[in-house]
Amino acid sequence: MWASARLLCLYVLSATADVDPYTGHPLQFYKEVLYPWNIKEEPDGCNESIPYVNYTWDYYFDYLVSSGATNLQLGGYSLNAKSEIKLDPPFYDPWNKTGFKALRKRVDAAGGVIMAELGIYLNKTFDKASFMESAKEFVKEYPVDGFIVGDLPSDFSEYPLLKELVAAIKELNLRVSLWFSTLHWQELKRTGLGKIVDSASVIPWPSFQKESIETFNTDRFAQDMIKDVVEAGVDLNKLILTIPLLARATYSSSDRGYSSAIYELGADPRGNGSVVFSDGSGCYFFSQTRAIEKVALAKKSRVPIMALLEDLSRQVSIIETKRAPADEEMTAAIASLDLLLKKQAKIETTMRTTAEEIDADSVKLHTSKL
Repeated sequence: MWASARLLCLYVLSATADVDPYTGHPLQFYKEVLYPWNIKEEPDGCNESIPYVNYTWDYYFDYLVSSGATNLQLGGYSLNAKSEIKLDPPFYDPWNKTGFKALRKRVDAAGGVIMAELGIYLNKTFDKASFMESAKEFVKEYPVDGFIVGDLPSDFSEYPLLKELVAAIKELNLRVSLWFSTLHWQELKRTGLGKIVDSASVIPWPSFQKESIETFNTDRFAQDMIKDVVEAGVDLNKLILTIPLLARATYSSSDRGYSSAIYELGADPRGNGSVVFSDGSGCYFFSQTRAIEKVALAKKSRVPIMALLEDLSRQVSIIETKRAPADEEMTAAIASLDLLLKKQAKIETTMRTTAEEIDADSVKLHTSKL
């Protein structure tokens, strides 16, 4: 099956065998779908053996929910400088209303939630009235349970505005979650944001230092991260430990994804999450083994929720297939957006492990274009 879906199944099998003694509930899982009804998850790379994926969105969501991903994070929208919720990128299609209605019914039947990911471009202003009007219209069309806000501003002076945004979302009786990294922990503590959100997603994300790259998929790295987050004032019971499908090299190379590590570098999907070469350099990623280890770690650390992300960087490589005719101004805007997307890329999207791991009985793929 798809790599992310297969990892999800392994997570669920590992997590639901027993109930957490502290919460009284099994570990919960979220699955990110970055551009639903627009860009399907699939392997990315130059290896000709990479299987071609061909499935309908209904099949995909049915598989996720039946596999245990009853909580979904759906992307494709951002809060613009006017505090309005708009498509991002603007040349993609809106969420399919019929498809969302069917998905909403599936998720409700499974007792799950649907969160809309919301990129933010505050530009030092926040118009609450404009946001409230836009958010009410969005939720009317797509009845989500809440919003995941991120990426957080690099300009700490905008955090009071972010706090206003969080308060506005809660005023609508919606859930609100934050993405954040090591850059934000102390600011979250200072502003109290970590206390007022419903959940906070933390990602084991390496720097470009060799030691960080070689260890970001280990339990020690995640343990230190969880400790730092809690010390920064974020409640442990609000944490979402999020696994990125990233493969990063210690040598000069662009980031890869799970499928690229498997198909192009020959990594073992059940190995220790590394491919090391004779000169000592290597590429490190979350293999199945490294990912499943985090289930036990989450339980031990009393983290109630885990999430598995989709990637952004591959989506940039296929933006050309979704572009509409544009004049010079629009072309310049698209080029600027592409650059922004590349800068924000955080994980490599992937979909399958190896052809031998595919369960032929569970993979009836259908062609459909929504």
